[in-house]
Amino acid sequence: MCGIFGIVSQRGVDPNFLWFGTHSVHHRGPDDWGFVSLAPFEKCIERCRFWRRWEERQRAGAYRVGLGSRRLSILDLSEAGRQPMNLRGTDLWIVWNGEIYNYQELRAELAADHCFTTETDTEVLLAAYEKWGTECLGRLNGMFALAIWDARHQRVFLARDRFGEKPLYYAHYNGRFVFASELKQFLEDNEFERAIDRSALADFLLLSLQDHDERTFYGRVKQLRAGHWMEIDIHGGARGPYRYWMPEIADDLDTSRDKWFGEELPYLLRDSIRLRLRSDVRVGICLSGGLDSTTICSLAAAQVSDPASLAAYTMSFPGYSEDEFNSAEEIAKQAGVQHAHSTFRAHDLWERLHDFVHSQDGPTGGASTFASWRVFEMARKDGTVVLLNGQGGDELFAGYDKFYFMWLRQLIARGRWLRFAVSAGSYFRENGVNRWNVAQGRRYVGPFLRNRMMGMWQFSVPEMRNQTAETIDLGGSEGLNRRLWRDISEFSLPCLLHWEDRNSMAAGTEARLPFLDHRLVEAVLSTSAWTKLKNGFTKYSLRCAMDGVLPAAICWQKKKRGFETPARQWFKTDLAPQVKELLSQRDGPLSEFFEMDRLLAQFKVFEERNNGCLTENEWFKVVGTSIWLEQLKLSSRRSAPEAALAVQ
Repeated sequence: MCGIFGIVSQRGVDPNFLWFGTHSVHHRGPDDWGFVSLAPFEKCIERCRFWRRWEERQRAGAYRVGLGSRRLSILDLSEAGRQPMNLRGTDLWIVWNGEIYNYQELRAELAADHCFTTETDTEVLLAAYEKWGTECLGRLNGMFALAIWDARHQRVFLARDRFGEKPLYYAHYNGRFVFASELKQFLEDNEFERAIDRSALADFLLLSLQDHDERTFYGRVKQLRAGHWMEIDIHGGARGPYRYWMPEIADDLDTSRDKWFGEELPYLLRDSIRLRLRSDVRVGICLSGGLDSTTICSLAAAQVSDPASLAAYTMSFPGYSEDEFNSAEEIAKQAGVQHAHSTFRAHDLWERLHDFVHSQDGPTGGASTFASWRVFEMARKDGTVVLLNGQGGDELFAGYDKFYFMWLRQLIARGRWLRFAVSAGSYFRENGVNRWNVAQGRRYVGPFLRNRMMGMWQFSVPEMRNQTAETIDLGGSEGLNRRLWRDISEFSLPCLLHWEDRNSMAAGTEARLPFLDHRLVEAVLSTSAWTKLKNGFTKYSLRCAMDGVLPAAICWQKKKRGFETPARQWFKTDLAPQVKELLSQRDGPLSEFFEMDRLLAQFKVFEERNNGCLTENEWFKVVGTSIWLEQLKLSSRRSAPEAALAVQ
């Protein structure tokens, strides 16, 4: 796991930008760092030059390509795993971020062609690229954002994992191509134009969409989308991006693979976790009381010789009605893992919100992301570096109530009235009629009504509304399986993975997500809707697979339990004065996007009543956006002496 940075420039690499851009994400790689300069202008200069020291940086200007890396050591903790890494006997160099979970199997397959000198997955990845070229991506089971300099073809190969667990950003400006792990790295360039992509920000604020396409909050910067690769030649010309992976998606009514899937699912779950337990540092689990994290905790503990070597971490809020500590404690004891928990209060959130927003490179969708940030911090302080997490389980197995309503809508559209009656009856029999409300459901009606029902839409300035993806259909009219895929690839999971990556890396930890093993995703999407939604339950096949493993109260709990915090009450009480002060700034950073008088009046409605157009998550977005806009205006590149001393 690392933070990476690179420059391709016909003007020569800017040494200071390469240095600052790499070290600005030292939190992603606190253990080691390195640079390599490649493609010299003059033939008399050495073809490649590895360096680490501040005083060595100036010679980087004699080269067209510069790569930098900050390393978080997970496998082979020795200096042999240092990046940038060269594949011995070749002109291939790599910087990358992530893990290849099946590296041992690939290493055995490649052993006949390459004599390995390290125990890293980095060397395996380089050898795989040398042998198979871009086709190596289809053989990788892992999460990654990688850049390989291929001197044979004088180009840089960039690729990102199938789901986008690891970020990879790029910008082409002023005669150079720059790529990075985080947006803040671009701000280390004095030539970088900080203009906001107002359409991307509008999609986030008004429609709760982020990272659903290649746009970012910065107008100049794009993201390489999940499951894609591209190449940059020595002159800065781009080839791609090209998609290299797309799962087959079954018709919702096609049950031909359901029986096979029911038998295969327990193996797929166990094997995904088995691979993600590979580590030379301590492994733990982010544990709530929900089905996904308890599944991971139970199956992980069963695969290690000493379950007590694993640690589980829970954020608890004593006295809060939705607190999940008791359920998490029950599972931890049953599994035999160590269990640590922590809490925070409203003033803790406000005091550290600026640091949180900076780590995220922008606002996020709710206080639960802040709570997750604190979980990773707690784990790192306890000596745990790798954490398994349940992210992706809801999107894959249809864990939200919205999916039941999308499925019922699809049955009506296809004229399956008997199946509709049975499915609707079982859902309401198990869950009652109060599980769906306007605040939850307004995103999923047609675009015309949705845009007029969405709370944030009503308080935005007209220019803001005109810049959103207002015609996009979020309602699932394409069918359940295809909607699940769109949530995985566009609507829901990309922003969750963005926040997960920043939260984990800010603490110098690595998050691994067993539900995003591509074999598991391919299997789930190849089955009918009834493997996800049946007898009134969401995640039906996952519940069946864990029946008898988890306590019935957790395995078959009816209420969807998210990662909840008392944020609603905090915004109505402890944090209300600060929020009102922020909203009272008529010329503040938010005034470009919202009608501030109306927004302030709406907050007072929220504060005094139990209803209102905006939820606590939307107020969290508003506050985070204000903080980020101020940070963007005030941030500046550090002085050279300060940057040098920070890492040496």
